[in-house]
Amino acid sequence: MNGEYDMSLSFENVIRLKNKRYKISDITEKLMYLDVEILVNFFKSNSLTIPRTERTKIFKLPLESKIKMELSEKGKIGDDFIQSLKWFKDFSDYQAFKVYKTYLDEKLKTKFFKTFYLMVINLLNDQKKNEALILDLLSLISKKSKELPDFTEFNEKIEEILKDEDDHIDGLSLDEIRPMLYNCSTLNEIRELGKKYSVSVPRRLKKAELLENIFHELKIKKQLVEKVMIDLAKKSALMLQRFAIDNKLKVSMELKKEEIIEYILKYSPKTMSFYKPPSKEAYSLDKEQSYSETQPENKKKSILSKKKKNIKEQKETKKSLKAKGKTKKQRGVISNLIYLFFNLIWRLIKFGIVLLLITLILLFVYLIFNYFYQVPQLKELNDFINSFKINGTGTIDFFNQVLNNLGI
Repeated sequence: MNGEYDMSLSFENVIRLKNKRYKISDITEKLMYLDVEILVNFFKSNSLTIPRTERTKIFKLPLESKIKMELSEKGKIGDDFIQSLKWFKDFSDYQAFKVYKTYLDEKLKTKFFKTFYLMVINLLNDQKKNEALILDLLSLISKKSKELPDFTEFNEKIEEILKDEDDHIDGLSLDEIRPMLYNCSTLNEIRELGKKYSVSVPRRLKKAELLENIFHELKIKKQLVEKVMIDLAKKSALMLQRFAIDNKLKVSMELKKEEIIEYILKYSPKTMSFYKPPSKEAYSLDKEQSYSETQPENKKKSILSKKKKNIKEQKETKKSLKAKGKTKKQRGVISNLIYLFFNLIWRLIKFGIVLLLITLILLFVYLIFNYFYQVPQLKELNDFINSFKINGTGTIDFFNQVLNNLGI
């Protein structure tokens, strides 16, 4: 648990408060039944907040193995919810909450509250007056209450004491939350998120907003002139919509998914001060970040380690190639000479065999014709060959006789 949630204190640890020892697991067992309003008031009275990302971790970590298993079994099913889970580890706080609620049972509910209060104890323990704060919180526990708070109500009420990082909303930066909402949330879920951050997204654009979008598109096309602006300002919303269609402008009274997202980010009090328009690729997701392939928790470290490994392998390959090159050069001359020698012998043997076969075939043909047909043209040749009679037993006698028969 300590490793998973990156907390200094785990359930197994013991802390000393006013010379009394408390086991963390015993404290969380009692705190999990605490009324949520009492908890919120305690944090407010002590000017304390909870980092939103810490709650998001509590939603995500218990479900990671379950979601990976589900994706391996149902990953090819064309279900939007299942497909969206491929990016679960990068979900915003609200998205992670919705998924946790989908899988919620008594076991997960108990796990959430225990882990939440483990995080609270760790947070209080890091404060200057840690001992007094923890004791004050423990004094608020009611012995009568033995029923866990409602999961949804609890998480809605603690929103008051959750805090985002600077230039973040719902635990993510603008660049991070855009693709997550666009690819992994429904229109209704995005609208609910807007309400959470004090933005009620209209079903249709008002005339002023529609006109602003038309001006923006005309500016991109370099067709925005003062006369056109004056004429368009006089038109009704329906006429403006017709103008946009006739001029093939990417503008509509009906809000598209990305327009709903931008409306929330632009008009929410949370993001108004640091809002920036999206880039062209703002809504695309990186497939390598998904659960479709097993990814390590720290992506940057994994990428760096892979690069280092590849560089090391390349260096080792180059070294081995150089070593092989030197060996080849040393062996090259000798091996080439041996190869040429045996190649020459083999060619001579082949030539001799072919020559012998041709000679034997010609001789065989001659004998057949001579025996069966006594061809006149071959008779002189036959007499010539028959004249070679070896009278002696030695080679010298044979050659002498040949020379005599030839008249030499």
